[in-house]
Amino acid sequence: RFYPAGLAANRWLAYYATVFPAVEVDASFYRLPTEAAIAAWRRAAAEHPGFRFALKGSRRITHVHRLAGCRDELRRLVERVAPLAEDGAVGFLLWQLPPSLRREPPRLADFLALLGTEAPGVRHVIEFRHPSWLTDEVFATLAAAQVACCWVSSMVMPPVAPRTTDLVALRFHGLAGGWAHDYSDTELRPWAEHLRAAVLDGCQAYAFFNNDTFALAPKNARRLVELLGEAALVWPPAGSSEGERGRSGQGASEARP
Repeated sequence: RFYPAGLAANRWLAYYATVFPAVEVDASFYRLPTEAAIAAWRRAAAEHPGFRFALKGSRRITHVHRLAGCRDELRRLVERVAPLAEDGAVGFLLWQLPPSLRREPPRLADFLALLGTEAPGVRHVIEFRHPSWLTDEVFATLAAAQVACCWVSSMVMPPVAPRTTDLVALRFHGLAGGWAHDYSDTELRPWAEHLRAAVLDGCQAYAFFNNDTFALAPKNARRLVELLGEAALVWPPAGSSEGERGRSGQGASEARP
């Protein structure tokens, strides 16, 4: 529904990058990206300067090891994505915790220390999926490590917007309709205000939509950009090969100064 009819699947990313300035890669949650995939992502980033990838961290780290004893897996992931990171095309690594993992400050502190030693060259975002994590103590721990706390729109997590670093990441999972939820302006406006405030304070902010049934994600992303107004990133950039398309209301989902 999003891609032009007849467009070959191997050109989908190239097309997507003309509409949005960032993409979240979910496949890296399930398996280590292949070298061929990294090479393809590098080519897409080179064709569209400023385009960014947010890579979801391995489920072996978050769900199997539950953040502990995962040094080898983390090293493999960091080494594999290093060429993309060296190109400046990695916005951040996203670590989505399992809903069954309740607040354990020592476990979190140990993992943050591991990120600092094994993956210092990229930014990190942690998405908590149990409300027990949403405490001032946890936010302070993230701030000390310069790791962002993911903002979440869903039916299972409170709509809080803590800023623990100058990187902001917001993920829309869908509300009552789940992946088929069509966000209303009433639901989007408060988040747009949080994003706008963060941008005005000098933060770099990303927003991703996971309500992809019926291609609602790109539709809602476009509307969020319209609500962001001047806080939204202009995409494609002025003078790019895609031409002058003006404000990123054409489809961008990244906001930054």
